[in-house]
Amino acid sequence: MADRSVFGFNDREWADLVDRARAGSAEALGQLLEGFRPFLLQMAEEDLGSVLRPKAGASDLVQQSFLEAQRDFKSFRGLSREEALAWLRHILQNNLLDLARRYNATEKRQLNREISFDDVAGVDGVPGDSSTASQLVGRREQWERTLQGLERLSAEQQQVIRLRHQEGKTFAEIGQALQRSEEAARKIWARAIDELRLNLGSSDRG
Repeated sequence: MADRSVFGFNDREWADLVDRARAGSAEALGQLLEGFRPFLLQMAEEDLGSVLRPKAGASDLVQQSFLEAQRDFKSFRGLSREEALAWLRHILQNNLLDLARRYNATEKRQLNREISFDDVAGVDGVPGDSSTASQLVGRREQWERTLQGLERLSAEQQQVIRLRHQEGKTFAEIGQALQRSEEAARKIWARAIDELRLNLGSSDRG
């Protein structure tokens, strides 16, 4: 039964596989998990997206999910193949969420270090300020509001702003980095600036 999709098993084969896996057979559990690999790989590829894909491969995420499934298989209470697939997909999605959280935290730290106030000040409605001594306090408050507004953007929008305003990339280069077209990169940037401007406006009102 090795190297077969679990949906290729007949009902008796599937029930036997589950029974042996629950009885502690590492071989049966391995066969069960491997039978779901093609489905999980496709799900991981679809869910990773252009931003997270460079950070982790679909096969790595699936393998991590299998290791967790092996560890926690006793918690699986389902009987059908559909229930097993849903259980594995839940584990995979949790790993994707963890990856996204780690990526977002990294991107925010990079924004804190790499994007200066002048990088975004005065861009499409993002207010600028002078550097005279009498305005330093107001300038710091302005920057703190700008940083808070940046942190409310999506990871992709933060990346576009960093590439555009900190690294000076063209929209064609940004599109290549995101695996998107130049026009799509330009639209993401425009939406990011619009949202940043709204965030700053709501901060001023709040």
